Amino acid sequence: MVFEKAKWLDFNIENDSVHVRSLFSVCNYKKVTIRIIGLGFFNLYLNGKDVTGKKFNQLFSNFNKRDLTKTFVPQKDDMSNRIYYNEYDVTNLAKNGKNCMAVTLGNGWYRHSDRYCEGDYSFSKTLKLIYEIEVDGKVIKCSDGTEKYSENHIRKSTLYNGEHQDFCYECAGFENINYFDLDWKNAPICEVDKVPLYKADCPVDSVVKKFKPKIIYKKGDVTVYDCGITKCGYVEFTAKTAQSEINLEYAEEYKGKGELVLSYEGQDSGESQFESYKNVPKNKKCAPNFTFYGFRYVKVVGNVKKVKVVHVFTNLDRATNFNSSSKLLNWYNCATITSMQSNTHMGIQFDCPQREKYGYTGDCLVSCETMLFNFNAKKFYEKWIGDIADCQNSVNGYITNTAPYMGGGGGPVWGLEIVEVPYQLYKKYHDKSIYEKYYKNMEKYFYF
Repeated sequence: MVFEKAKWLDFNIENDSVHVRSLFSVCNYKKVTIRIIGLGFFNLYLNGKDVTGKKFNQLFSNFNKRDLTKTFVPQKDDMSNRIYYNEYDVTNLAKNGKNCMAVTLGNGWYRHSDRYCEGDYSFSKTLKLIYEIEVDGKVIKCSDGTEKYSENHIRKSTLYNGEHQDFCYECAGFENINYFDLDWKNAPICEVDKVPLYKADCPVDSVVKKFKPKIIYKKGDVTVYDCGITKCGYVEFTAKTAQSEINLEYAEEYKGKGELVLSYEGQDSGESQFESYKNVPKNKKCAPNFTFYGFRYVKVVGNVKKVKVVHVFTNLDRATNFNSSSKLLNWYNCATITSMQSNTHMGIQFDCPQREKYGYTGDCLVSCETMLFNFNAKKFYEKWIGDIADCQNSVNGYITNTAPYMGGGGGPVWGLEIVEVPYQLYKKYHDKSIYEKYYKNMEKYFYF
């Protein structure tokens, strides 16, 4: 049983991110394993090194019960819940003697904020962390409240209104063993309702490509870049000089004369693709940690260098390739692949990467066959069909329009995904077990 002795750490902070440090010692080991849940997103380090090599760690799921009575569609939360835990072999990063495990937590979906047009669908008002460190099959350290934590330079980080950093609050080198943390606070522990835990085996997000964009406008400290294609990710850069503030805007269209088209359908619900950095030191490398955008054009206000576009998504292996003598057909295929990649994140398929960022079941209903034709997405869809089943009302069989449930419009046919995904998986992989696992959910849906 995982986390048998571990305690949940609870961070009720004013800003949107914390660093957490935990020291432990090992000697003459053969294997060291870290198991961790970081709600909402987390970055994990051991002795100053990034453990995961991935982005937006923590699969999105229906984490826990919520009060949904004050949302746009008031209802009792009669859905199921689950949380995925992550397991990492860190043997090569550990060393004999003292070691330092460090974690940076950000809002993610768990503590999401700034989009309340349909009500508050966040799962919590606090960030949470639980972990255990196992050496040669025995847990030698787990979260227990002896950890140290501090807020950091990530002052605001949301999936809907960008990330905003202030380097006055930076804790440079916090992930290293010898960092001075005596002025940090002890991590508070809390009790949480028991939720089924599953080991994560679904592909997650990663940096897929970095490249230099083209400058199409420059006047003073204002520069507009064309990335050549509309896709999902962000921009990284280095500050040429020390600056009080550097601002970025992301958009899909360019208006001209240094201005981007910042409006799009649904913007009245509160989203913006804006990013800021304050009190930036000279030669500081800057990039967001816990958010991403859908964009082609980027406007940078500030004196920067080494600008690169970073494309981030779940990089599923391709199952097929297509090429023809028709430029139009090739373009259609390229646009299809780009759209699917840009909307594949954290174990769900989005409707769009720049606005709602919801896992609409209706969108998946019409696209999962195409997705499975083009990508090896078995593990991806097996995870998401679990989310869809979790979002089925346990009393009447209704399946929500988004899974994990975050509101959103739709209709009764959206729930047909509980049948369509298993059918498409069976068609592709000839595995009947997916039908057997979710047959009762299908029955309940049809009776609804």
